[in-house]
Amino acid sequence: MPDGIRKPLAQMDRKSFLTLMSLFQVSWQEGWGREKAESGGGKKSTPTGAGPYCEVTSRHLANFGPVISYQPSNFLPTRRFYIASEKARSAMFSRFDLGFHVVLTHTAEEAYRSALALSDESAARTVGAYYDGNNGWSPGLAEVIGCFVEPEMPKAIEHGTDSFISIFSARSIECTLHDPPLAQLLVGEEIKNSTPNSKTFAQWTMDYTSSLKDDAGFPKLQAALKFACRHFGTETHRREPIPWSESRRSLDVIKLLDEKLSGLCQFLAPGQSEFSVHREFAQLQIRLLSTLFHDTSALAQPSRGFWMDFIGAIVADKYVEMCSILGKRYPESKEAARRNYVINRLMRGVLWHIHNGNHPSTG
Repeated sequence: MPDGIRKPLAQMDRKSFLTLMSLFQVSWQEGWGREKAESGGGKKSTPTGAGPYCEVTSRHLANFGPVISYQPSNFLPTRRFYIASEKARSAMFSRFDLGFHVVLTHTAEEAYRSALALSDESAARTVGAYYDGNNGWSPGLAEVIGCFVEPEMPKAIEHGTDSFISIFSARSIECTLHDPPLAQLLVGEEIKNSTPNSKTFAQWTMDYTSSLKDDAGFPKLQAALKFACRHFGTETHRREPIPWSESRRSLDVIKLLDEKLSGLCQFLAPGQSEFSVHREFAQLQIRLLSTLFHDTSALAQPSRGFWMDFIGAIVADKYVEMCSILGKRYPESKEAARRNYVINRLMRGVLWHIHNGNHPSTG
């Protein structure tokens, strides 16, 4: 927990105050708690909002400036808040530090600019267009976040229980990393509307999993992926909250997968920086996955099916295509190195959504 949050409210700097209020799940009014000059007067707005445990109001008094009132209500004393790092804290304000780039997802314009910095104009426009009408949905860009951002997001943990919630990101980061078909593919299961590429992709996952069988963390990897498959395979409104014990196990596996990443990068692109490889993969994710809705709808049209039933087939096609493109970018690399890198990141991304699950924006 940042030291600034432990101070009395009157002594907190703005960053610490906003962090504390976000921990209490305060939903900000227009401005989202950011300072913004008002037209004409030159004054700045102050945070105003409410959450399940408190209300925050503000007004501007002559000679005193902004005065903030904090009223707690029904606060649960057993709840402990945990923020792993400054990078994790910044994610509470829709700022995701990937190491090779900082992604902002607070507004459609920010999502567009973040996608443009990593990909091309067409993909960026598509990401921005989906944002406003779909609760911040940023296809492609959201996948990049799960694959590369800080493992541990801020959480509220119920002391003495197996319960927790994640408290980060003012907007949803819904993506294919928690769509059931991808989790199924990662444990080698058959998916609905399977294609030759989905069978190929599933075999890749089994090959990569087998390559880790002598690792001490292998049993946890298998168990964590099977849990993810069961959890995401349950209809959203029927899902039980993710237990804290499962969340922690997923974190152990995320750390294992991240430890393997340096070696995979060296096999994929010897002599090049890891960040350059990650940026290349991120560019492909945004470019190819930003058209997910269009592509699944087109595939579903002949049978008059529902577009979501074809997500698995399209996702498998896209990642097989990404491996092919990586082969052209890194012609000296072996096919196994390319596909192992891709599978490693996708396993990491799926388990990131388990470890940082129970997020208010995802139900």
